[in-house]
Amino acid sequence: MDHSAYCDQVHPRRKWTKSCSMSAAMKGNETSPLIPKKLVTQPYSPGGETSTGTNSSDLSSALSRQQRMLNALCILVTELCERLTFYGASANLVLFCSNVLKLGSTWPSTITLLFQGTCFLTPLLGGWLADSYLGRFNTIYGSSLLYFVGTLLLAVVSITNDTLKTVFATSARVVYFIIALVLIAFGAGGIKANVSPFGADQVKQDGPRTVQSFFNYFYWFINIGALLAYTVVVGVQQSDIFSGYAIAVGAMFVVIIVFITRRNKYLVRSPGGSQLTETAKIIHNAIKNRKQNTGGWMDGAKIRFGGKFDDAQVEDVKAVLRLIPVFITFIFFFAVYSQMNTSFLIQGTFMKLNFEGFSVPAASLALFDIVIILVLAPLMDHVIYPLTERSGIKLTFLRRIGVGYMLMVASMLIAGLTEIKRRTVWQNGDICVQTVFGESHSASCFSIFWQTPQFLLIGSAEVLAVITGLEFAYSQAPEYLKGVIMALFLAASGLGSYVANLLVAVVNEDWYPAKDPNQGHMEYFSFMMAGLMTLNFLLFLCIASSYKYKESSPESEDTEDDQDTHELTTVSSRNLPLLAILIANCNIYFDTIRIVPLHNTIHFRLRSNIYYVAAKPTMGNEEDPELEPILGEASKSNAVVDPQLERIGRRTRILLVVCILFTELCERLTFYGIVANLVLYCRDYLKLEAPLPSSVSLAFQGTSFFSPVIGGWVADTFLGRYNTIYGSSLLYVVGAIVLGAATFDYGTIFGLSTGSKEAFLGIALLLISVGTGGIKANVSPLGADQIENEGPIVIQRFFDWFYWFIQLGSFLAYTAVVSVQQEVSFFYGYVITALSMFLAVILFVSGRKYYITHPHKGSYLSETLKIIWDGLKKIRCKRSARVGSHWLDRAKESLGGIYKDQRVEDVKSVLRIVPIFMTFILYWTIYGQGQTSYLLQGSFMKLKLSQHFTMPAASLYLFEITMLLILIPIVDRIIYPSLRYFGIDFTPLKKMGVGMLFAMGSVFMAGLMEIERKKYIDTHGYFEQHPFDTPVNASQMNIFYQVPQYVLQGTGEVLTSIPGLAFAYSQSPLYLRGVIMGLNLATIGIGFYVAGALAAIAKRASDGSWYPQDLNAGKLENYFFFLAGVMFVNFLLFVFLARKYKYIESPLTVTDQKDQGQSLINTSTSNLEKV
Repeated sequence: MDHSAYCDQVHPRRKWTKSCSMSAAMKGNETSPLIPKKLVTQPYSPGGETSTGTNSSDLSSALSRQQRMLNALCILVTELCERLTFYGASANLVLFCSNVLKLGSTWPSTITLLFQGTCFLTPLLGGWLADSYLGRFNTIYGSSLLYFVGTLLLAVVSITNDTLKTVFATSARVVYFIIALVLIAFGAGGIKANVSPFGADQVKQDGPRTVQSFFNYFYWFINIGALLAYTVVVGVQQSDIFSGYAIAVGAMFVVIIVFITRRNKYLVRSPGGSQLTETAKIIHNAIKNRKQNTGGWMDGAKIRFGGKFDDAQVEDVKAVLRLIPVFITFIFFFAVYSQMNTSFLIQGTFMKLNFEGFSVPAASLALFDIVIILVLAPLMDHVIYPLTERSGIKLTFLRRIGVGYMLMVASMLIAGLTEIKRRTVWQNGDICVQTVFGESHSASCFSIFWQTPQFLLIGSAEVLAVITGLEFAYSQAPEYLKGVIMALFLAASGLGSYVANLLVAVVNEDWYPAKDPNQGHMEYFSFMMAGLMTLNFLLFLCIASSYKYKESSPESEDTEDDQDTHELTTVSSRNLPLLAILIANCNIYFDTIRIVPLHNTIHFRLRSNIYYVAAKPTMGNEEDPELEPILGEASKSNAVVDPQLERIGRRTRILLVVCILFTELCERLTFYGIVANLVLYCRDYLKLEAPLPSSVSLAFQGTSFFSPVIGGWVADTFLGRYNTIYGSSLLYVVGAIVLGAATFDYGTIFGLSTGSKEAFLGIALLLISVGTGGIKANVSPLGADQIENEGPIVIQRFFDWFYWFIQLGSFLAYTAVVSVQQEVSFFYGYVITALSMFLAVILFVSGRKYYITHPHKGSYLSETLKIIWDGLKKIRCKRSARVGSHWLDRAKESLGGIYKDQRVEDVKSVLRIVPIFMTFILYWTIYGQGQTSYLLQGSFMKLKLSQHFTMPAASLYLFEITMLLILIPIVDRIIYPSLRYFGIDFTPLKKMGVGMLFAMGSVFMAGLMEIERKKYIDTHGYFEQHPFDTPVNASQMNIFYQVPQYVLQGTGEVLTSIPGLAFAYSQSPLYLRGVIMGLNLATIGIGFYVAGALAAIAKRASDGSWYPQDLNAGKLENYFFFLAGVMFVNFLLFVFLARKYKYIESPLTVTDQKDQGQSLINTSTSNLEKV
């Protein structure tokens, strides 16, 4: 298809030109009135055509491309001047209210936020008026007049000479001030809702790329105006507020002049009446007919499903409803954005403004935001976006917006840190007395230019989120509702200002000390905003993952290579006639058809999954062929080859696995580097009393291993594994950075209190635990997916080496990182962990183009629950009762239920897994002692091994890791093959049972070791040592006596945890694999919670003797023996469950896999022959 044909298809020129009219070009030199009657009364017809529209040839002859570009240029200059006026009026509004109008408390910020909020809510009214009654030109023109009057009144109010002060009382000045702001807000609403779509209308017929460039330059001109406002206007206002507002009045006058100069040349579209009313009617009709058997509830409004409206009208309303959730997430984005003119300005006022030879207005720091936009906007348009397109990277609208959200989070974090620094410098006596707006301030001598990074980050976020949001709103909106939709997008900005205002009013005054930030903690407000923005980003990810682009949009699904690759593979040209039958009856759109000789088997690949299709055609009302997913390779000789596997090759798939393994290595290095000394950090640095340090560590580890349930569900249902891992990794990086900030020894510079450090630590651990959940539930199955067709031995080997890399990361954490933390400082140790996590992100995304992924298919978890409920309802049914039947069989279609038999069997397999998983909980309770009670025990043993070397207590854990690194290759290459050779069936459940016995032996050994440690004190005395600068009366018993308990624990982990991963992967249905892997990991989290609870219960029940603060004064060995006894009972329960467990056929069962694969191929061949 050539480019012109493509443009006609995406933006049909015929309909467009019929919907455009020349306000005077078609009528000679006659000038149209402000609101022509015919535009108000002219009826709207579907498709955007009007009764007086002109045809294509008339339009082309009347208006050349050069004239259309001149129209766009006038609109761009209009927007430049309007933004200069707006930002010139609002930049110093907070200071104007506090210093000129003498408004106290939070009123200056409240008025500013309410004004900005109203300015971005009134576009709803402006868009509705334009679309329904006035048209865009008339609405912009009329609103400009209101805007001009408002700025003129504001300038009058700002006169501060003595004569006017005697005429105007303060209350009267405030009243006129409010009236001025209301007029400006309504004027801005009429302009903002229509000026960008009006400009895009001028160049729409030149193609989508031109429209995109227009929006980029539209925002560029906005920021040129803002730059002039924050330099020239703000500078003038700083010395004379009236002169600054007079400039704003002049700029608004220029707006009117420039805009009306092309009034006879603009391409305008007649208003179509109240389409909002029509939209409401469509929604109401759809709700009435929602019970119709349709694809979606809105389809009930279509004529062919009993409704009253055309398909096109209903689809337009559906497009609008899809946009709204995305717009909602912009609300909090703009709440954070509004801080530039409120909290950032207050912060800047109390920083050093005066330098040698010049003074910097506090509001002028916003020019850094503007400069980065002016640089980035053309750079993205002309360099970055074209390069990414040529490289095959699709930076869709929603992807750009998501990155912008994360940059906004970073901006608020930086603002909080800057505020800590600013106030600490002031507290240390480095004070500058300076005058702003006639008011004297005791400011910190911390330079205002330290605010630069937070403004640069906000500007970068604007380029990626706001510009893209404008284009997204325009491209996804129906033609007759573009004004309203653009207004809805802008309304998000207004609501954001209201939300920011609400937060200012709600938070403690200490968090937002508007009058004097030196007397409060404004950094808390900044960190709170960063946390809320992170939650908003997660909500956006959920919404974006299920968003379907409008078909005519350049971002529509049919243009995305990574989402819409559909291939058909068949065996030979003699079967070619079947292609037409299959395409006609399967209702699947194919971009590519390839003919490949392959054992007379036809299969589809849809979004990277493998599907087999029986070749028998369907006729009439017969059902389409059922697509059956295949969970593995059929056999080496009879395998059906996935086209994606052919494309990337075996070597590439192995490299992908290596990327995933190293990603897990870095992630585990980060995790264990954080966990290793967490107990001692809480005890010795934060001074938390026992058992709180152990409880914090266990709660963190528990949450980290429980959150994979959520991560697996999100991946299976909404985002897919790759996107979930990627998004979680970003949260992980942020958490690691925050943790580093929490552990830095600020000394007298920042002076963080212990409470502040605890808050930092809590936020960091929460972010890390959530990030861990998204990674852990999905990274191992994603790795196994890459080599699933290589056979069961390769998959088993992958899990062995996956765990080996985990332990290698742990080894590095418990040697290098722990040593740095103990010998240098916690800060540098956590810097290493942050860098390691950043490397993990880089490694993971390096394979983004090649990963083999299974598509997410909606919430199968809810269907699983429905199947269980259906089985429970029929549990007393006698009809299906038979020998050996399961109570869930009653949910099968073949036995009177409503679900397919295979789905029920899948749910049965899940229910068989759950009791096994439950026995893992106490195993992980024992395992958790390695980072808690074992660590405390080690700190009371001899750590100093020589004159120059002290062994960190946490480093004993490396013996467990070393045991894992040695045993994993041995059992994989020697022990397991030898057992198979001698006919010993060492099943996963047998391995896990033996591993539980080793865990029990480990904690029993720890109890014996505790008895011996105290005996050493009785016979050899104790000595004082200082782990983490805390004096401890330690035993002379060498810490290496703990080695056996760590070795036993490591051996148990090889036999329990690795087979547990493979067991969960092989025994779970494909569509619930992420959730099941998450459940397996959740047992770790629950186990750690149980360990924390048992520690607290044991301490309370024994009056502190079983878990004492001073181990020399208690009986910790009783706690260890108690855990050993509980573990033995758990082992007996596991044996009982394991004996009853029935394995399902899986890719890890060689014989079953071969038989299943050969049977499938024979069936497919037989079906072909029948056809």
